[in-house]
Amino acid sequence: MSTPATSREAAHVLLDAVSVTEVSPDAAALAYERLVEVGAFVVQVEQGQGLDSDGDPDAELPADGGPNQVKVNIELSNLLHANYMTLDWLIEELAHARNTTRDDIIIALREHLDSVAAK
Repeated sequence: MSTPATSREAAHVLLDAVSVTEVSPDAAALAYERLVEVGAFVVQVEQGQGLDSDGDPDAELPADGGPNQVKVNIELSNLLHANYMTLDWLIEELAHARNTTRDDIIIALREHLDSVAAK
């Protein structure tokens, strides 16, 4: 479920990525971690074959994970990079059109995000 506060925090994370001069794998990994921390996306696993809803969630699993283990990998690097490229281009174009700096545009955008989330 989307909330204004979570959306604002996620937008700030994306702006943090655009604020650096060059996106590295470390920067992308940090952005991913921050998006997880702020709850920017939620992964829900439905009960299905091999999942036991009656099991003790605190019980230790065998080393191989056991029959009820579910492993979910989410690869968001393409999505994050697409957002980075889009925001980067838009910020550059707006800075040029307004005859100002990237930093000024990013500051104005952050202020806008905070004001919208406060409503």
